[in-house]
Amino acid sequence: MILKPWFYDKFHCTGDACTYTCCMDWGITLDHEETERHLFAFGERNEEPLILNSDGTSKLRFRENDGKCRFLDDRGLCRLVLTHGEEFICHTCHVFPRFETSYNDMRELHLSNACPEVLRFLYEGQERMYFVDDDGMPDGNVFEVSEDIVRLRERFIDFLQMSLPIPLPYRLFILQKLSGEYDRTKDAKKTASDLVDQRLIADLFKSVAFIRIPVEKTLNMHYQLVRDIGCYKKNIGAYRTYIKRIESKLSLLTNADKITVKKYDQYQKFMLENGYERFFENFSVNYIFTHAEYMFDEDRIDSTIRTLLLEYVLIRSVLFLIWMEQDSSLSLSDVLNISAFYARMFEHGLHGTEGFVANNKDNPWFSDSGFLIMLK
Repeated sequence: MILKPWFYDKFHCTGDACTYTCCMDWGITLDHEETERHLFAFGERNEEPLILNSDGTSKLRFRENDGKCRFLDDRGLCRLVLTHGEEFICHTCHVFPRFETSYNDMRELHLSNACPEVLRFLYEGQERMYFVDDDGMPDGNVFEVSEDIVRLRERFIDFLQMSLPIPLPYRLFILQKLSGEYDRTKDAKKTASDLVDQRLIADLFKSVAFIRIPVEKTLNMHYQLVRDIGCYKKNIGAYRTYIKRIESKLSLLTNADKITVKKYDQYQKFMLENGYERFFENFSVNYIFTHAEYMFDEDRIDSTIRTLLLEYVLIRSVLFLIWMEQDSSLSLSDVLNISAFYARMFEHGLHGTEGFVANNKDNPWFSDSGFLIMLK
């Protein structure tokens, strides 16, 4: 059976109309045949757009000033596609943001959160994210997965979409606590049904819902976290451009008179009324679905969900700064681009993100209490 997002077949690349092109800042590797094809794409051998490896493979080289692929023209269109057609480009460029996973008797088709057009469907499409199935057989490398792990992912998605009076930030925090609990108790054969239990969820919610943190402290923790993450990637191509823009917003945090509980409450209300809370719910559901390969590795459930929580905290923090700077206004383009930016930074470097968090394990912002403070 094939399982895929409801809009999978509706999705198409927007080309030069894309507000945050995927033709930038990737570690895209070309095999031997692709390398030779790209070297002689326009007649004479040209190594300038490639970084050649000693084994005959290569990586795409990106421009220093904006981090974009050197095969793009001034209009933002791929010269390879314009000259030779879409089949000419390498496999990664051809399929992104699509990818797939096969396990047991299931083949799953995914669309990455790192693409603004995918995120537009999550915002403008159906009210809730859902998946459809077609008849089909798995192909490629198929790995075996325990049914309980599959069920756990289903229960996590169900929990995010339950009609419960629990705000999304708390649901994500509880989800991270549940994933950690599963990792700790899997040897005791605790099942997904036992774990995602209504009573346990209610108890977790009671334990966090009434904590009151001064909003000034919360936002200053946001400020430091965004700076920490920015320093992690700030010198890499297009990340440099985006992080520079983000850092310009952080200067607002030095103006304490602007950071008030009332202002932050207004922001929360704005996000809810404009459908962004539902968007982030769909964003989170798609994240859990598309990271099946990591979810299905029992030792990575907790770190995978923790990365989602970190990503959500950063996106919300940066959007708040933009909202304040723009006089309590926020465009859909800003929401989609910033969300895609952090998805691209973290989700397609998940191992690197895990390493970053592990190397900063003593940083209070990566603790349970730190996450909770930033979600307030």
